[in-house]
Amino acid sequence: MVTFEYCSLHYLNLWLSGDRLFLENLSSKDINKQLKALKNIAKSYSIARNLPLAGDIEKVGVKLERYEPVLEIINQIKIPIEESECVQLVVNTKEAIRGLYGVQALSLTTKFLWFKIKSPILIYDSQARKALRVAAGDYQEFCTIWKAGYAKKSKQIESACSKLPNMRRYTSDPDIATEEKIKEISQERWFMERVFDTYPVSYTHLRAHETVLD
Repeated sequence: MVTFEYCSLHYLNLWLSGDRLFLENLSSKDINKQLKALKNIAKSYSIARNLPLAGDIEKVGVKLERYEPVLEIINQIKIPIEESECVQLVVNTKEAIRGLYGVQALSLTTKFLWFKIKSPILIYDSQARKALRVAAGDYQEFCTIWKAGYAKKSKQIESACSKLPNMRRYTSDPDIATEEKIKEISQERWFMERVFDTYPVSYTHLRAHETVLD
């Protein structure tokens, strides 16, 4: 059986090998680094195909850098945001992207926003949505059920993450993953939420308004 201890180490290694750099570059003031982050996120999370290349062209016909219009949208967002603002922010950003690219891209929107904001943004994807039995595109219901499941497992996740500093030798990059650094990030809400995302049975049997996780 896969445990939260395993999942916490798995996400720590994912953070070390990719997410850490994506977060650093997207938070940079250097536009080129920000664009590089979006490109790498799109490639790593297999969402590059979600936006047609034609969307990177301005109305006047000028070819922009890949995802430059998306970057302009998300750079207008003021952070931090309140949890109560999260769903509407995702919807508004998705619609702004749709206006430029002509496609619905909820999954892509939540992934890019997560790297911009982290928590309280929840990453939406089709696999999780189907497991939760949420109607396609219903981000509000997705968040409601996801949070219910996380709340029931939060203590187990916290316990697993608290053990990570002692597992430094099992990480993919011990030079970066010092005990101090691991302790710092592993107790962050965003980190523990991503651990829950990696748990393969997180969504199994979850239903709205049901309490089936013990």
